[in-house]
Amino acid sequence: MAYTTIPEIEIAAGGPEALLDLSDYDKDGHYDDAVIRQAQRDADSWIDSYARRLYEIPFQPVPDAIRALAGDETVYRLRKYLRLLTELDEKLKTDRDALMQGLLDGKWNPIDTGQGAPGTGDGDGSGAAGSGTGVPYVGVYSSDDPAVMTRENLKGYW
Repeated sequence: MAYTTIPEIEIAAGGPEALLDLSDYDKDGHYDDAVIRQAQRDADSWIDSYARRLYEIPFQPVPDAIRALAGDETVYRLRKYLRLLTELDEKLKTDRDALMQGLLDGKWNPIDTGQGAPGTGDGDGSGAAGSGTGVPYVGVYSSDDPAVMTRENLKGYW
């Protein structure tokens, strides 16, 4: 089972017409299901390549944060297949890669979406976006934040 649905991919693409532009290879006015499914498999495999080290995969049920990430990555893959990537697409891909590295580093937990984003005052700062929307938080931790352990603010503890 894919981590995201066609309606969710439509939203990530910018609407049904945008998804049609990315997936109608035979120009018959309908999505080419095989193209979308391949992009979904590629996106899901990319997510699993990081998540398998920490979680039982495939995710069941699929957390909202993973669902949103899979939709964005699926659209990226569709754009890549057609060689339509822009500088913004590449930046967003770099951000998603950093987010997944954050998962490995313990800075982001896709399952615990009820906690707030760092620095917002919601929750303890270890989860995804505090609104519970499932949109992953990608941010920069400030060394001035006492909740972030750094070499400097741990001095005196050892």
